[in-house]
Amino acid sequence: MALDFTPDINHKFLKLCKNVQRKIPNYLILDTERYIRVIKCLVQNSIDNTQKGSITVSVKLTEVDLEGNQVLITHIDDTGVGIRKEDGKKLFKFFGKVDKKLKSTTLGIGLGL
Repeated sequence: MALDFTPDINHKFLKLCKNVQRKIPNYLILDTERYIRVIKCLVQNSIDNTQKGSITVSVKLTEVDLEGNQVLITHIDDTGVGIRKEDGKKLFKFFGKVDKKLKSTTLGIGLGL
């Protein structure tokens, strides 16, 4: 599943940056399809709601805990309008929009995160 946002980024003259920690191993145990779908959705939302500036995708791995587990932490930061803290819990509900008053430039597929 490719993550190519070039047409949308270039159309709006935005800068897409990545900040990936170097010590992430070549293999991880995770639901890759779901992870990529969430990242794709968040980046597309950032593109839709950012009029100028940049979008940065950062990925890092936490230190190993006592049980030998690590967590992949991903941040999407942009210079757009943002999401209010109290609306954050709405992000992972099916078929929902955080702010129904905002008009999106894309229709989306309605899956939610």
